Amino acid sequence: MRILPTNSPHTPAKVLCEDDAAMLGMPLNLSIAMLVLMLVAPLAYSGLHSFGVNTTQGEVDTQVRLLFQIAEVVYLSEDGAPSSQMEFTLNLQDRATARLENVRLGGDVAGEDAARAKYADFEIDGRRYFVVAEGFQVPLMADTESGELHPSMGRTLLSLTLVDPEMEDSTPPHACQAGKAAGVRFVCVQEAPE
Repeated sequence: MRILPTNSPHTPAKVLCEDDAAMLGMPLNLSIAMLVLMLVAPLAYSGLHSFGVNTTQGEVDTQVRLLFQIAEVVYLSEDGAPSSQMEFTLNLQDRATARLENVRLGGDVAGEDAARAKYADFEIDGRRYFVVAEGFQVPLMADTESGELHPSMGRTLLSLTLVDPEMEDSTPPHACQAGKAAGVRFVCVQEAPE
């Protein structure tokens, strides 16, 4: 057996310690990095998700409130006046971290759920939100069989038309005629060709 001097760089104890540090150091550093990543990633995703939900909710709320303001102008106008029919472009967008779905505008003003015609609702990631006009609430009825309009994502051009049962010469769009027959003054909403 050969004996090496203790100050030699090839001492078995030194070689073993250097190899041991190299083997233990790399996996330990990777383990610490993965642990930090596992703790931070859910917090970062939660923050991004909350930001996406809040931003989407604010944008939809603003768009629907603008629609309500235009509907109020149409509702308060005289039948046949230039302001008794107006257009509005509704712009609904999804976010990468928040899914907007099931936006509903209007309701059947002559049906059992006539109160639904005075507010809008939508869902973001399965949670329902409501938008109610501040002050005066204008009943909206869509030109569909149910009286509800479910616009698709993206830009949708909407046409708002005053329907007044006291004006015999006004002819509302097809599905909105049921509301006029019920004797209710409302604003008919329909998707307009762009």
